[in-house]
This record gives sequence, structure tokens and C-alpha cells, in this order.
Amino acid sequence: MTTPKPGDLLVLDRDASPQFAGRALTVRVIRMTDRHSSVGGWGWAEVYVLDSRGDATGRREVFVHLAGLRPRKS
Repeated sequence: MTTPKPGDLLVLDRDASPQFAGRALTVRVIRMTDRHSSVGGWGWAEVYVLDSRGDATGRREVFVHLAGLRPRKS
């Protein structure tokens, strides 16, 4: 996947980060941050966490493996 853009809907699961191994999250990207990672292929994203209706229930900053991000299927 290319670098996510604001508004993109993603599913964060264990492929995106070990922190999501037990429970995948559906999120809407606010922005990819400028924080640099010393680990190649990883980055920081500001996201809204969405519920089953698509409503935002929280805002998080998450550290994710860019190659593990996948778009949410409609």
C-alpha cells in the first residue's frame, strides 16, 4: 500500500502492528505525522477509531508497519 492519505479508511490488524493482534481496528486517517522512525517501513499516523456504523469514537496516534496497512472493504 502507498502512504495513506487523509480520509483513507484502513483496517489495523496484526499485520500493521503487534499491538492490534488481539483486536483489529477500523480507522480513518487524519494525517501521517512527521515523526521519524529509526525502523524502516514504519511510521506514525493520527487516526480516528471508527465503530461499526462508521462513527468516530476516539482519536489515536499509532505506530504502524506501512506494508501491513490494508484498506477497509466497503
